[in-house]
Amino acid sequence: MWRSVAVALVLALVSLSAGQRSVETIDLAGSRYFISQTSPYVPTLNWFLAYQYCRTIGMELLTIATAEEAEVISSYLAENRLTDTDYWTGGNQLGSHLWMWMATGQRFNSSFDNWAPEQAFV
Repeated sequence: MWRSVAVALVLALVSLSAGQRSVETIDLAGSRYFISQTSPYVPTLNWFLAYQYCRTIGMELLTIATAEEAEVISSYLAENRLTDTDYWTGGNQLGSHLWMWMATGQRFNSSFDNWAPEQAFV
């Protein structure tokens, strides 16, 4: 019994320390962003692992609210030569035509549709 309590305590401490991990963020137009192509835990992340990783460091996957925000982020990625890979956002398809932002619970804004053709949701 004590062994399982000790293991649970170690896992809780690891979880707490991961939640307090310091990550380097950037400031773009008054908002803070953390841009990463990898995780220290797994070299390649699917959407669910990326979502969980962000949660462990006290962050959320990106919610793109406006075309202006998308442009600021796209420009930063292009200026820093970070466009050779895809990035996960906080959007998730919950039904055949229902896409929502996980951080806010809001549906995708149909007036903003600057998505890759294979990622179109309308």
